[in-house]
Amino acid sequence: MKLFHKFVDNLKEPFEEPRARFLWLKFKFSRNFSPISPSISLNAIKLYDGNLNRIYVDYESVRNPGGTFEANENPQNLCGEGEEKWKDSNFRRQYSSILSLRFKLPGNFDRNSVIFYEFWSSDCRESNPVEWRVKSKRMSDIQWKLVDERRYVVPPLKHNSPYEKFMINMNYVSPLKPSNNSPIRFDPRIDPIQITNRSSVEIAREWEERREREGILNEYLRAKEKICIDWNLMKGSKMKTCVSLARELQRKRPISEGFHEVLKAAIEKVYVGIPFNEAKDSLDLNRILFTDIMNLYHRLDAQRKELMHLCLRELTKEEDSVGLIGVLNLLSRAGVTCQARQIQALYSLLLRFYSIQKKSNAKPTDLDKENVENARENVREFVEEWIELRKIRAFNRAFLEPCMAMMLAGGSQDEDVEVHGVNVFSALLSSTLGVETSVVPFLHDHIKGICTFLEPKSTKILLEEALKPSHLSKPFPKDLPSLDWMERIDLCPHSFLFGGTSPAAKAIAASHFDLSTHRDREIWGKHLEIFASFFSEEAVLEPLFVAMIGEEGPLNSLQMLFGEYKKGVEGIENEDLREWIYDSERNYEFDTRKARKFMKFLNIVS
Repeated sequence: MKLFHKFVDNLKEPFEEPRARFLWLKFKFSRNFSPISPSISLNAIKLYDGNLNRIYVDYESVRNPGGTFEANENPQNLCGEGEEKWKDSNFRRQYSSILSLRFKLPGNFDRNSVIFYEFWSSDCRESNPVEWRVKSKRMSDIQWKLVDERRYVVPPLKHNSPYEKFMINMNYVSPLKPSNNSPIRFDPRIDPIQITNRSSVEIAREWEERREREGILNEYLRAKEKICIDWNLMKGSKMKTCVSLARELQRKRPISEGFHEVLKAAIEKVYVGIPFNEAKDSLDLNRILFTDIMNLYHRLDAQRKELMHLCLRELTKEEDSVGLIGVLNLLSRAGVTCQARQIQALYSLLLRFYSIQKKSNAKPTDLDKENVENARENVREFVEEWIELRKIRAFNRAFLEPCMAMMLAGGSQDEDVEVHGVNVFSALLSSTLGVETSVVPFLHDHIKGICTFLEPKSTKILLEEALKPSHLSKPFPKDLPSLDWMERIDLCPHSFLFGGTSPAAKAIAASHFDLSTHRDREIWGKHLEIFASFFSEEAVLEPLFVAMIGEEGPLNSLQMLFGEYKKGVEGIENEDLREWIYDSERNYEFDTRKARKFMKFLNIVS
């Protein structure tokens, strides 16, 4: 009997172990940071309680079913402190990877308490997970329960560094599953397929409406505050005017003939009236032009086809043969290139159409009959053109030129920056700050020709000097010191900020508040500040005023408006605006304070 009681006492502790203290977590990873990486990897998974204190648990098992890994890269490494990594090399073949963790919670831990989990990145950022689902199950549960899911998470820039902490919510309801009563509103962050199925106009309109409704995120406010130019000038662009003009002309003179007929007429005009089928000496060239341009036309969507059709029709009427052959060569070269170059060629055609229409519609100005309203229109038109050119120059200097220089320093090719990288930078600038330029982004482009250029310490000082607004007219230095192998990792386009596989995905992630992208938003905010510095009061007012009073500027209109301005301000004795701004009593220095007040009167500065 004593032996029996002793046997029961020995079994007492295991029998009293609560079954609910054993917990399973199943992570299903569906996407890593780089689409070209065949594996997925992490250094550690750590757990925390509701007060973010570390929970040390006893792992019963850590498995990677269906995974392929080396002996020193097994999933048990995730239980440590990050000394070794777990790497599943079978991820790309299965398009997913599963981690199953079974562990026992500490005895003093309430099973209903909040649990946070934290990933630690591996030494290969391209293989770090960015999308996953988490399911949980206690021993007393029959079915697995979805407790968390994440999409477009941005892994840390440095290896063996923590992600954000994510909560395991036992009452979690997936936003992908609408309730019976309310349908889910479209959220383009949910699935890249939804982004692909929406047009660039729809995506841009959605983030513009959200920005007007919710305001600019805090990380980008410093950049906006630097800009002194009226915001209507900053968010407007010549391309929008071009499209509006084309639409208006289409309503007045609808397209009646087929595009192939318009193209044949253009080719005949180039060869001085020789019919298309009778141009014997240039028959092969005609065929190449015709075939390549028709190929470009057929690869565009319906709206862009209409714009191309209309612009070529009008340019055939207005351009001479020399100008028209340049247009045809531009379209012909684009017909055999990638989609991004084709859309750039279309926008170049639109800008040419706009300049021709503007010349043909220009009205002669009679200075004797000019009134205040006409003077304001003349000044506004000139300023819009000048600001548009300034935005393009600032965009190139703040984003494209340093990116190209960094790629050359890293031993990479830089030709993709002006074709593909420009779409990412332009989309991010539009979605986060609301600034539009003549560079209209192709939102469904591939991620190429882009890198972060503010991180490497070896080039930081040279870049900071070259990016000063006072150096805008100087050539950008291309002889940067060579980057080491660690710095070259950042040149990979897929290691750029915000994750995603298209400019649209990156721009949408950048314009949403999400804890997982906080650091990326801070870095992008610094990029925006560089662009905004070219429109600060110190950098932009004097160059703009010098252009306005120059030979091509609306000086007479300015003098008339200066007379109107003096009526509401006491103490101005100068008759000439230039003498008032460049005060002789101050050694003819530019008076920023006076210039700002006058330009505010003209609605040029805010």
